[in-house]
Amino acid sequence: TEITLEGVTGDEITWTEVSNDDLEDSNYSDGILYFKKDRDTALAGKTYFFRIKSVDANGISVGTWCNINNNGEKSKGSLFGLYGFTLTSPSLNGNVLKNDITITWSEVKGATKYEVAVFKNSDYTGNIYSKSTTDTSFTFNSSFVNDSMFTDGYSLSRDYYFSVTPVNASEKLSDNILTKTSGHWLNPPRNIKASKSTHKDFIVVSWDSVEDADGYNVYKRVKGSKEWTDLAYISQSSAPMYEDLDVKMSTEYEYTVSSTVETTDIKSALQTYFEDLESSKLNTGCVLSPPSEIGITDESNGIFSVRFKPSLAVDGYDIATTLGTYTITQSDIENASRNANSYNKGDIKVTYGADGTTINRITYYIERPVIVSSPLVEVRIGAFKNTESTKRLSTISTAKLKTVLTNTEVVNLVNTTLTNLIKDFNKNIAEGDWWGNGFKDSLNPSYREGDKNGDYYIQTETANWIGACNNDGYIQLGYTSKSNDDPSKYYYDQNTLLGLATTTSINLTSKNGGAAGYLGYDPLNIIGNNNTSFITAILPYDMGTATIQYYKIKADGSNGGKYIVTFNGVRSEVTPSQVHESVRAFI
Repeated sequence: TEITLEGVTGDEITWTEVSNDDLEDSNYSDGILYFKKDRDTALAGKTYFFRIKSVDANGISVGTWCNINNNGEKSKGSLFGLYGFTLTSPSLNGNVLKNDITITWSEVKGATKYEVAVFKNSDYTGNIYSKSTTDTSFTFNSSFVNDSMFTDGYSLSRDYYFSVTPVNASEKLSDNILTKTSGHWLNPPRNIKASKSTHKDFIVVSWDSVEDADGYNVYKRVKGSKEWTDLAYISQSSAPMYEDLDVKMSTEYEYTVSSTVETTDIKSALQTYFEDLESSKLNTGCVLSPPSEIGITDESNGIFSVRFKPSLAVDGYDIATTLGTYTITQSDIENASRNANSYNKGDIKVTYGADGTTINRITYYIERPVIVSSPLVEVRIGAFKNTESTKRLSTISTAKLKTVLTNTEVVNLVNTTLTNLIKDFNKNIAEGDWWGNGFKDSLNPSYREGDKNGDYYIQTETANWIGACNNDGYIQLGYTSKSNDDPSKYYYDQNTLLGLATTTSINLTSKNGGAAGYLGYDPLNIIGNNNTSFITAILPYDMGTATIQYYKIKADGSNGGKYIVTFNGVRSEVTPSQVHESVRAFI
């Protein structure tokens, strides 16, 4: 028996004797040969022509060659195989679609169907989808997969690997001869990140570039909502990033990106997978915001508790009072006790949400702040984020608490108010020169600035101030004249919210005139030596009224003297050393 290859005809035929290696069984006395050449190889499916003649026992021909079958046709045949089979994926040639990969193949003789397998790995392992079809094409859609199928999570941004196995009625081809291909649809970008508390007024969104794309569309939504808003188009020639300026404090936003091909007007699916970072996703962003819902409670024994709702994605908090600034870090908060029965200064208490892991309240215990410039206890809290180059600070949240003032704190407030008064008068009335500007050429012995409640009154005892250096120049608080005919009026300070009034004319300049401290004179020279002169302080928020005698007190902060304070029925003496250092001197 001899064979020839398909396509060789006529006189050009070159016949090759069949080798026993090409036969399943060399014993063909029954008149049947089982030809197996190329079986389980890529050449399986090639067509062969056959001819045959008889020989005797000595191998001598006793007949002529015959290559015509009973139907008068040339004898030929082929194994079931993939010779000449083609399998293509258009996406390999750059013709990517939004969310489809279509593969096509040539028809295989004898095949009754085709088994299509889709793999997630380049070595054609990890089968994720299979289908039988009688068609010679197959479309793989993104709806056939989801992110949970993959270790890296990116079901929409990867290559997929395909094999097609022809099947006939009796057999299926071996896997080791299958023709394979790969392909992808237009991938949305990977590695979408949004900045977390890195900036106070914008969020930076970034992503990895996609080779097939001409540009990208950026989308956002408030975390937890369903609908995406299209923010902007970024071309491939630009850096793969976007700065979102339309953001609010204490709000988390989610971002995603799609790829586009302008020439075919194709837009990829939106990216659905985002890597985790701590308790959120990389694509979730927020601006650096201060904590919210701040509250203060007097816990007695000199301890105040400051509670607040934590900021998003920060590294810690700076808490400021009149005693200084306290810093607590995220590590301090995470290590705080949940079940303590009592708390001391410097302790932290955290309250968790229903999930047992999300912190919804932080309480920090501090020493009671000293009241100096405001009648309320004030606590200022800012969040911070540590970056590679600097410590970024948020804006400040402030909370205030009405508490019981001590007599020393009343002195602090009044001294702060006197400081504001003297600075205000120097700037707006005397222009820094009481002698030359404050009372010059005034023929009215009662020079006053305005008539309404809240003004202060400047008076002299002579018509000619310049010629009266031996007489007193003074500010009288709250009265229209030296006769004290309207004690309901008083000087009101919009900063401290205190009203100040005097029952007698009190020198707040100097014995011989001039600005506060002018020529070395102390502006409290008179009041400090007059046991009957005092200042009345009208406190806000229904805190009451206090009177203070400045006995031998020096406004420049020098030692000596005392404050005699009566407040809420309690009379006590306060020494200058007890007064807050910032207002011991108030000139």
